[in-house]
Amino acid sequence: MKRFTETTKWGDSWFRKLPCKFKAFWVYLLDNCDLAGVWNADLELASFQIGEPILWEEIEEIFKGRIIVLENGRWHITKFIPYQYGELNPQNPCHKGVMKSLEANGISPFKAPSKPLVEGACNGPQDKDKDKETDTGKAKVSETKTDFQLRLEKLFNRRESTPWNDKELKALKSLKRPDLAEELDLIETYYRLPTATEGQLSWRRTALVTLLNNWTTDLDRARSWLSPKPSTPKIPDAPKPVAVAPLHEIFPCPTKP
Repeated sequence: MKRFTETTKWGDSWFRKLPCKFKAFWVYLLDNCDLAGVWNADLELASFQIGEPILWEEIEEIFKGRIIVLENGRWHITKFIPYQYGELNPQNPCHKGVMKSLEANGISPFKAPSKPLVEGACNGPQDKDKDKETDTGKAKVSETKTDFQLRLEKLFNRRESTPWNDKELKALKSLKRPDLAEELDLIETYYRLPTATEGQLSWRRTALVTLLNNWTTDLDRARSWLSPKPSTPKIPDAPKPVAVAPLHEIFPCPTKP
């Protein structure tokens, strides 16, 4: 996909002062968002492709005001449309796809959303304090959650009032394992550790449903990360050379009579 790029950004004060990995992340966002500047947030994939761990705590502060978190959990780059297209025109065939993407993501094509970055935004749709109404006008009743579900939510900073969607409930139901509570203990410990230690990267899922669908993989990672590393055996020093007398001194030749 071809699109305009601002070649003078390297002289911009904000961009110039960014650490290298966040320069790469900003360009990554501009290249991987859709034609309306909407990105399906996946920090795990971004970290892998950039080669550096990208943490939510850092993004929240550095990109505040430049990225908006939508109700569906996707990110919208605020200045993308004005830079790429100027003012949108519904009569312009080139703008119809842009407006379609905006409407699909709950954005008015003629009014930019105003919701700022919030904690946990990269984990999927965020909840609100009051119940949302469905398309039929009926209020959605919050389900009773198990202790296992509540512990999982804490890994992604989700509020207890956030309902689980159908995909998450289906993935949870498929986890028919006898030792789930003990396995979650390992996952919790793994997710609380530093993301990088001694040159190793500890990958974390950014969405609950992704963790549930990759439970065995993440459990193996947790066990590998938390298991004691074998110590490298010390190689003994090479023995020092011993001085040996020449052979003719050890075995002198017999003298003639």
